[in-house]
Amino acid sequence: MIKKIHSYLFLLNLAPLLFTNLSAEDSSIKIEENLQDEMIQDLNILKYNMSVKYAPKDVKYTLFGWNLNDEYQIAKSKIKDSKAQNSKDYQKIFKEFIASTKDYHVSTHFYSREMSIYPISFKEAEGRYFITNNEFSANLDTLDFMLMDWETVAKWVDDIEQSLENKPAYEIGDEILAINGVSPKTIIEKIIDKDLGGNRSPTGYALANAIVFNKMAKYGHETSEGTFRLTILPKGKNRPVTYELPWLHFSEDLLDRNLSLATSSEDSKPIKSAEHMKKLMQKNFCVGIANDLTTPHKSSLKQKLYQTDGDDEITYIRGFLPDLGRVIWKTKDDSQLYAYIYQHKSGKKIGYLYLPTFMYEDPVLEEVLDDLAKIFTTFNDQTVALVLDITNNPGGRSDYMNAVLSTITDKPMTCHQHQELLIQEDVYRAMAFNELIKYFEEDENIEEVELEKFKEIKKYFTQVINDYKAGKTITDPLYLFGEKEIKANPTNHYTKPILVLVNELDFSCGDFFPAMLQDNNRATIFGKTTAGAGGYVNYFPSSSRFGVAGYSLTGSIGYRLDGTPIENMGVTPDIEYDLTTEDLQNNYKDYKEAVNREIGILLSK
Repeated sequence: MIKKIHSYLFLLNLAPLLFTNLSAEDSSIKIEENLQDEMIQDLNILKYNMSVKYAPKDVKYTLFGWNLNDEYQIAKSKIKDSKAQNSKDYQKIFKEFIASTKDYHVSTHFYSREMSIYPISFKEAEGRYFITNNEFSANLDTLDFMLMDWETVAKWVDDIEQSLENKPAYEIGDEILAINGVSPKTIIEKIIDKDLGGNRSPTGYALANAIVFNKMAKYGHETSEGTFRLTILPKGKNRPVTYELPWLHFSEDLLDRNLSLATSSEDSKPIKSAEHMKKLMQKNFCVGIANDLTTPHKSSLKQKLYQTDGDDEITYIRGFLPDLGRVIWKTKDDSQLYAYIYQHKSGKKIGYLYLPTFMYEDPVLEEVLDDLAKIFTTFNDQTVALVLDITNNPGGRSDYMNAVLSTITDKPMTCHQHQELLIQEDVYRAMAFNELIKYFEEDENIEEVELEKFKEIKKYFTQVINDYKAGKTITDPLYLFGEKEIKANPTNHYTKPILVLVNELDFSCGDFFPAMLQDNNRATIFGKTTAGAGGYVNYFPSSSRFGVAGYSLTGSIGYRLDGTPIENMGVTPDIEYDLTTEDLQNNYKDYKEAVNREIGILLSK
């Protein structure tokens, strides 16, 4: 009996421990489930926003069967099946959900400035990969405000430069055979599947190529530390060489994100003109990741770190092409745009202009437009044709794009139409702007030309309002801000033949610009099909607890004059051209010859 009592008492004493352990295990499971439930709630917000604020849903379904509900269920299952434990797990799933759209405008970024970069760029030609640059190719402008430990970072840059000096030099034109023993193609396709929604288009391959040596955690890329092995075949040699090279890795504890957002005082100014109103309503036609990874930039990392002015304070940006012939005139180093006149083999003078981006903000935009006017004044006087290079253009502002178009035509060009998503916010703004326009209509001193512009804008807003009243969730096709055509610049416009150079890294405005010229029979398009980012983009900040800073969604569907959507289709050039091994090993020799051949054909017509 006494033994039974002792046994009973022992069990009573042990019971709290047993129940405590069981309770702790249950609690852990419950916390895990609650965390995953929160992730799903966060995902629901994205799904809802996409259901009401993502324009090309039906286009995506038609092109490749994309369905929002299906992709949401896949993402939701990943959260539960993988038992996502932390922000990193969720961010991966969130990014894959976003990337499933195969839409270059649809992207997300996270509260992270961690990155791993290395100063080398390469391109593919005929299934082989060649070094094309020995400099950092990513947009490192953000380093100017985010670096905290300058001395440490500067030392790392010095170490890398010293490392490069002490190694046998690889050169532009050398072939990359492997990175850490893996072929470049395999690495690129893994990046496509992981970061770009499996989008194996030429643009997808080119973007993934840029990510290989520019890994940014803000886009969800997996960063690298330490060293990597680069195996190359030097140009003209038959024996491979392997280098061990250091990543320049910026970790989170060395970076300080400036969270204050610069706000423009422009919104507080009274509306002064129709053009001013369009600026306030400006639609964003830029692909952020393309701007960060593929656009040429003026300053080297060394210049940014040490705040130096560079060699000669060159302000323009050059593309990847060398000069097309003997240069007999070029823009000054302080110009915002790179342009020159060269002598063609026919003896005639040909103009060349590079447009690296359509994204300029005031007051730089005014400088760019002034430089553009000076360039075309010279071209009109001295040239018989123009090579207009927009390769690697991430897009930007439609008003700047239209300003450029007005300088290269002598007759009106018909604009493209868009369908825009409709939510009450858009209608509210449309009604507010229409009320403002009434004041200008009643102003006896307003010029007739300016009044007509306001009337066009009013018609646009009125259609938005009427479509919403009719119960539509997306407008009928309309002209943005009522702009049906782009007229020739009254004081300075170019009327001679134009050859426009495009490639697979032209996005948004970089799609619409050649489409306008091709649809209006104004220019001959040369190169590779553009990316197909066919609308404007809206940005949505996130209140997620899982490190999602925000995401962008395409807000419109742009159509060619024949009714074909630009989204995922891009612009097919009149003359297609693929880079050759000769191009990448001998300074774009074949490319230059092909361009000059086509210029000769244009001149003979």
